[in-house]
Amino acid sequence: MTIEDEMTRFTESQLESLHDRFGEFPVERTETVDDPDRFEGAAEMATNGWRGDAGVLLRDEEGRYLLIQHVNNEGEWGVPGGGHEPGESMIETARRECREETGFSCSVTDVVAARIKRIRHQNDSDRVLPMLTVWFEGVIETGEIDSSDDEVVEVQWFDEFPENVFCVLEDYVHD
Repeated sequence: MTIEDEMTRFTESQLESLHDRFGEFPVERTETVDDPDRFEGAAEMATNGWRGDAGVLLRDEEGRYLLIQHVNNEGEWGVPGGGHEPGESMIETARRECREETGFSCSVTDVVAARIKRIRHQNDSDRVLPMLTVWFEGVIETGEIDSSDDEVVEVQWFDEFPENVFCVLEDYVHD
Protein backbone atom coordinates (compact mmCIF):
# COMPACT_ATOMS: atom_id res chain seq x y z
CA MET A 1 0.00 0.00 0.00
CA THR A 2 1.35 3.44 -0.91
CA ILE A 3 1.52 6.36 1.50
CA GLU A 4 -1.13 8.04 -0.65
CA ASP A 5 -3.42 5.03 -0.08
CA GLU A 6 -2.71 5.06 3.67
CA MET A 7 -3.55 8.77 3.90
CA THR A 8 -6.75 8.28 1.90
CA ARG A 9 -7.81 5.41 4.16
CA PHE A 10 -7.05 7.46 7.30
CA THR A 11 -8.97 10.48 5.99
CA GLU A 12 -12.01 8.39 5.06
CA SER A 13 -12.06 6.50 8.36
CA GLN A 14 -11.67 9.69 10.44
CA LEU A 15 -14.47 11.45 8.56
CA GLU A 16 -16.76 8.41 8.88
CA SER A 17 -16.07 8.20 12.61
CA LEU A 18 -16.68 11.93 13.09
CA HIS A 19 -19.92 11.82 11.07
CA ASP A 20 -21.11 8.86 13.15
CA ARG A 21 -20.37 10.72 16.39
CA PHE A 22 -21.36 14.31 15.50
CA GLY A 23 -23.63 14.08 12.47
CA GLU A 24 -23.24 16.18 9.35
CA PHE A 25 -20.76 19.05 9.09
CA PRO A 26 -19.26 20.96 6.17
CA VAL A 27 -16.33 19.29 4.38
CA GLU A 28 -14.40 21.56 2.03
CA ARG A 29 -12.30 19.94 -0.69
CA THR A 30 -9.33 21.81 -2.11
CA GLU A 31 -6.29 20.95 -4.17
CA THR A 32 -2.83 22.43 -4.43
CA VAL A 33 0.17 21.59 -6.57
CA ASP A 34 3.53 21.40 -4.80
CA ASP A 35 6.99 21.50 -6.31
CA PRO A 36 8.90 18.20 -6.00
CA ASP A 37 10.94 19.20 -2.93
CA ARG A 38 7.92 20.42 -0.98
CA PHE A 39 5.86 17.38 -2.01
CA GLU A 40 8.62 14.96 -0.99
CA GLY A 41 8.89 16.74 2.38
CA ALA A 42 5.17 16.20 2.96
CA ALA A 43 5.46 12.60 1.75
CA GLU A 44 8.29 11.98 4.26
CA MET A 45 6.20 13.45 7.09
CA ALA A 46 3.30 11.24 5.99
CA THR A 47 5.56 8.17 5.94
CA ASN A 48 6.38 8.99 9.57
CA GLY A 49 2.68 9.07 10.50
CA TRP A 50 1.51 12.68 9.91
CA ARG A 51 -1.96 12.95 8.36
CA GLY A 52 -2.96 16.61 8.71
CA ASP A 53 -3.96 18.86 11.58
CA ALA A 54 -6.77 19.74 13.95
CA GLY A 55 -7.88 22.56 16.21
CA VAL A 56 -10.61 23.36 18.70
CA LEU A 57 -12.75 26.44 19.27
CA LEU A 58 -13.24 26.68 23.03
CA ARG A 59 -15.97 28.39 25.01
CA ASP A 60 -16.14 28.89 28.75
CA GLU A 61 -19.19 28.82 31.05
CA GLU A 62 -19.72 32.55 30.34
CA GLY A 63 -19.89 31.92 26.59
CA ARG A 64 -16.54 33.57 25.83
CA TYR A 65 -14.26 32.25 23.08
CA LEU A 66 -10.61 31.38 23.69
CA LEU A 67 -8.53 32.41 20.68
CA ILE A 68 -4.81 32.49 20.00
CA GLN A 69 -2.34 34.09 17.64
CA HIS A 70 0.21 31.70 16.15
CA VAL A 71 3.71 32.93 15.32
CA ASN A 72 3.05 32.28 11.61
CA ASN A 73 -0.26 34.21 11.66
CA GLU A 74 0.53 37.08 13.99
CA GLY A 75 -2.26 39.66 13.91
CA GLU A 76 -4.90 37.04 13.05
CA TRP A 77 -6.89 35.28 15.78
CA GLY A 78 -7.57 31.58 15.43
CA VAL A 79 -8.13 28.42 17.40
CA PRO A 80 -5.51 26.38 19.22
CA GLY A 81 -4.43 23.61 16.92
CA GLY A 82 -1.66 22.04 14.93
CA GLY A 83 -0.13 18.98 13.37
CA HIS A 84 -1.34 15.43 13.79
CA GLU A 85 1.08 12.99 15.40
CA PRO A 86 1.34 9.28 14.57
CA GLY A 87 -1.32 7.13 16.17
CA GLU A 88 -3.63 9.99 17.16
CA SER A 89 -7.21 10.50 16.08
CA MET A 90 -8.03 14.02 14.95
CA ILE A 91 -9.89 14.53 18.26
CA GLU A 92 -6.74 13.56 20.15
CA THR A 93 -4.69 15.95 18.02
CA ALA A 94 -7.03 18.85 18.78
CA ARG A 95 -7.05 18.09 22.52
CA ARG A 96 -3.24 17.75 22.70
CA GLU A 97 -2.66 20.96 20.75
CA CYS A 98 -5.12 22.79 23.00
CA ARG A 99 -3.20 21.70 26.12
CA GLU A 100 0.15 22.60 24.58
CA GLU A 101 -0.89 26.01 23.26
CA THR A 102 -3.28 27.30 25.94
CA GLY A 103 -2.75 25.29 29.14
CA PHE A 104 -6.35 24.00 29.08
CA SER A 105 -7.56 20.42 28.84
CA CYS A 106 -10.78 20.22 26.87
CA SER A 107 -13.41 17.91 25.51
CA VAL A 108 -14.79 18.24 22.01
CA THR A 109 -18.53 18.68 21.58
CA ASP A 110 -18.98 19.12 17.83
CA VAL A 111 -17.25 19.57 14.48
CA VAL A 112 -17.24 23.09 13.05
CA ALA A 113 -15.83 22.06 9.67
CA ALA A 114 -13.31 19.83 7.92
CA ARG A 115 -11.12 20.21 4.87
CA ILE A 116 -9.49 17.63 2.66
CA LYS A 117 -6.59 19.27 0.87
CA ARG A 118 -5.22 17.16 -1.96
CA ILE A 119 -1.54 17.93 -2.42
CA ARG A 120 -0.55 16.99 -5.98
CA HIS A 121 3.05 16.50 -7.15
CA GLN A 122 3.95 19.16 -9.74
CA ASN A 123 5.73 16.72 -12.08
CA ASP A 124 3.69 13.57 -11.43
CA SER A 125 -0.04 14.29 -11.29
CA ASP A 126 -0.75 10.69 -10.23
CA ARG A 127 0.95 11.33 -6.87
CA VAL A 128 -1.53 12.89 -4.47
CA LEU A 129 -1.46 13.21 -0.68
CA PRO A 130 -4.86 13.91 0.93
CA MET A 131 -4.30 16.00 4.07
CA LEU A 132 -7.16 16.21 6.57
CA THR A 133 -7.84 19.27 8.74
CA VAL A 134 -10.65 19.26 11.30
CA TRP A 135 -11.85 22.19 13.41
CA PHE A 136 -13.80 21.17 16.50
CA GLU A 137 -15.93 23.01 19.01
CA GLY A 138 -15.15 22.22 22.63
CA VAL A 139 -15.42 23.06 26.31
CA ILE A 140 -12.75 23.43 28.95
CA GLU A 141 -12.31 20.62 31.46
CA THR A 142 -9.39 21.98 33.55
CA GLY A 143 -6.47 24.38 33.45
CA GLU A 144 -5.60 28.03 33.22
CA ILE A 145 -4.11 30.18 30.48
CA ASP A 146 -0.51 29.26 29.79
CA SER A 147 0.89 30.81 26.63
CA SER A 148 4.47 29.59 27.07
CA ASP A 149 4.35 27.54 23.83
CA ASP A 150 6.96 28.91 21.38
CA GLU A 151 4.43 28.77 18.51
CA VAL A 152 1.93 31.03 20.29
CA VAL A 153 2.17 34.83 20.45
CA GLU A 154 -0.94 35.44 22.56
CA VAL A 155 -3.91 33.63 24.16
CA GLN A 156 -7.01 35.68 24.98
CA TRP A 157 -10.70 35.35 25.89
CA PHE A 158 -13.25 37.20 23.72
CA ASP A 159 -16.93 37.96 24.38
CA GLU A 160 -17.36 38.41 20.62
CA PHE A 161 -15.15 37.43 17.72
CA PRO A 162 -12.58 40.08 16.74
CA GLU A 163 -12.49 41.50 13.21
CA ASN A 164 -9.27 39.72 12.28
CA VAL A 165 -10.40 36.12 12.77
CA PHE A 166 -9.00 33.10 10.90
CA CYS A 167 -11.00 32.49 7.72
CA VAL A 168 -12.42 29.05 8.65
CA LEU A 169 -14.24 30.67 11.56
CA GLU A 170 -15.92 33.35 9.44
CA ASP A 171 -19.05 31.29 8.68
CA TYR A 172 -19.24 30.26 12.33
CA VAL A 173 -18.90 33.89 13.44
CA HIS A 174 -21.64 35.10 11.13
CA ASP A 175 -24.25 32.42 11.97
